Amino acid sequence: MDQLFLDFVANARPPQGISVTRMVEIGEAGGQTLTLDFYAPSESEPGLPVVVYIHGGGFVMGSTQTYDPILRHIAAGGYLVASVNYRLSPETPFPGALEDCIAAIQWIYENVHEHGGDTSFIAIAGDSAGGNLAAASIACMSEANGQKPNALILAYAPLVKAVETNPEVYDQLGLVPRLIKEAYLGVGEWFEEDVRTRPIDAACEMPPTLLICGTADPLITDANSMAEALHNNNVHCEKLFFKGVPHAFLQMESHYSQAYEAFETIKTFLKSQQG
Repeated sequence: MDQLFLDFVANARPPQGISVTRMVEIGEAGGQTLTLDFYAPSESEPGLPVVVYIHGGGFVMGSTQTYDPILRHIAAGGYLVASVNYRLSPETPFPGALEDCIAAIQWIYENVHEHGGDTSFIAIAGDSAGGNLAAASIACMSEANGQKPNALILAYAPLVKAVETNPEVYDQLGLVPRLIKEAYLGVGEWFEEDVRTRPIDAACEMPPTLLICGTADPLITDANSMAEALHNNNVHCEKLFFKGVPHAFLQMESHYSQAYEAFETIKTFLKSQQG
């Protein structure tokens, strides 16, 4: 699957003029080095607003390399984008990936100025499994120290359950969702009411949020449920839903022109939250 998305990367047309710094070491996690990759406009001045991006991949795959065009598109809006290289399952099951993301976000707050970022504006973004980790990280950090970023972007993220939402819909996909869930969470149902895997229960803790999804994606039900939960908790929420568009379309810009509209909307949303 990673090779498939690397093929999409090869056919993408991301913006030019983006500088990339890879594998910046920020600590240790489970005996491994935790790293970030930074994307920023070339020759930009220090003090850029920051977007922490948490990639998707069902908790078992994905990397900065498979998300390179997305990161360049966001950085082109005038942002320092930090992509989290979190540990993957099944080698590192729950809550390893979540702990890595929380540690990375905390490091950003404390150290990003050394890499040209400005902590007065920090947004968190994630798609698919990365969206689950992004929202769950905010829930955990808010509970621990009251820290909350300025904005949140969630693209086709599982927010009600860590992987599957509507069993009738997911039956169409065979065993894959169940195998992914078991790789990350193990076998059992203990986690279903845990905010670390079900971040919709912490909707009241979320910052202003942009939800992105396609109507052909089973996770559209999660996006709609999260939008309702945010509204009920008086949290500003914007929705960008594309008719007939499937899961992971942001990585497939060569096939879905809607990805470009999504990138522009992301940048407009972020600007609107900068005050």
